[in-house]
Amino acid sequence: MPFYDDFGFFCQSTHENFETQFLPEEIVPESGIYLCEACWFEIFVRRDDPLPDTTDCNRHNPPKWKPTKLLKNEIRWRLVASLNDQRAPRW
Repeated sequence: MPFYDDFGFFCQSTHENFETQFLPEEIVPESGIYLCEACWFEIFVRRDDPLPDTTDCNRHNPPKWKPTKLLKNEIRWRLVASLNDQRAPRW
């Protein structure tokens, strides 16, 4: 999970994007930090860019994360933090 210093900089959201599980290589709807639910690796992905494929799960599997031997159809990504400013420029 991402770390933070002051909880006052964060707002809770009930947006459906936080409840959606995304597949490897799927295009994401929001820029933010995505968590691999197979091994707990986190990565920043820009809106309209794809999530990593399954081969990345093997590269981010040091002992501090959950070990995984999952297939592509078993790996899911979840949005855990996103931008709050709707005026932020699209890159």
